[in-house]
Amino acid sequence: MGGIIGRGIKLILIELGVIFPERIINFVILPLAILFIGLLLIGWIKFFIDRQVLKKCKHGVRFGVAEGICEDCFQKSENNKNTKPLVEDETIVRVKETLKTIPGICRCCALPVKIRYQHQPIPEGIELKYDPEEIKGWQYEYKKVVHLTHYPPQKYYLDVCDNCYKARAIGFVKEVKYGSWLESLGKSLGIFFWVVLIILFFDLVQLTPDTISWIVVSYFGATLYIRYVYERETTTASTKAAKAMDEFNRESDDITRTLALIDRMDKEAEEARERIRVRNASGINEIDKMSGIQFEQRLAAYFIHKGFMVKTTATSGDHGADLIIEIGNRRIAIQAKRYGKQSVGNKAIQEAISGRIMYDCNEAWVITTSTFTKSAYELADKADVKLIDRSELIKMLGNSLSTAATS
Repeated sequence: MGGIIGRGIKLILIELGVIFPERIINFVILPLAILFIGLLLIGWIKFFIDRQVLKKCKHGVRFGVAEGICEDCFQKSENNKNTKPLVEDETIVRVKETLKTIPGICRCCALPVKIRYQHQPIPEGIELKYDPEEIKGWQYEYKKVVHLTHYPPQKYYLDVCDNCYKARAIGFVKEVKYGSWLESLGKSLGIFFWVVLIILFFDLVQLTPDTISWIVVSYFGATLYIRYVYERETTTASTKAAKAMDEFNRESDDITRTLALIDRMDKEAEEARERIRVRNASGINEIDKMSGIQFEQRLAAYFIHKGFMVKTTATSGDHGADLIIEIGNRRIAIQAKRYGKQSVGNKAIQEAISGRIMYDCNEAWVITTSTFTKSAYELADKADVKLIDRSELIKMLGNSLSTAATS
């Protein structure tokens, strides 16, 4: 191939009337021509792969909206087609210019800017309000909770809205990075090693000083191509602005989630404290140690405190009611069961029904320090008997504002 190109160059030079020494043609013109043709070939191959295989548009972004154009380019072209010059009223223009000076308003398009959070900067030399060693074993979320609890985040606005920030890329410049010389030389060496090996194996070209010079020149030409073309990375200003915007949003969203977690934890802690207060106020621990009669007396004292008229029945032969309470036009028969871990079954419900009938009551309740069986709930629902289990009893006795007795 080198000989064919060389002869072609010679014929062209002869036709043009230019005469070069044979050595100049072999050492300079021939390697340069081969290098030029090789670069053109490599460039065409890369162009073909980008367009046909990788489906990239002219600036390296995958396209899919239309042939040979990416979505961004398509949108820009469509916007340019559909955009017509708008003539705004002078009053509207003055209002927009005024709005652009207000914090939280985009100074480009005068639209509202998204509110974001950022961590409060901690000056050097200021001792943290918490010991980082204490939270080493905590999960990452709780570390953020501790930090934000002591150092609340700051709200801030960008000068422009998200769309203008990305589109205008104010303060960002295009950045081009090239591959390192060492890597480019190494890749070229690897390519030419196999080229020379194939030439020697198939005896395609005689290794003369001319061909060696051609290989050396081509090697450095390929190195330049690899560094400045193949390994070049271009980052546009809009891409850098989009990355910065993603970082702003990531930090703000992370802080927002953590603040929501703090609120939830505060609410759960308050609910837990309230449950502890109600439990302690209910005296359930003392009730667990009482006998059945003492439990009835404790309930009687509670209902008297709530304004009920209370009447106790006989300890034996009570016909299914331990207490009869009255307030207004309500007359309630109560069956009290001071049980341990045993659940209350249908028998207690039947006793309450019997007590309601026997003592001419319009309501029947069963109160227990334990729980009820599924069948007891089913029977109570059919017979319109109110059941108060352990958790409801704790609320009833512990919360002075409870409406359990008047519901």
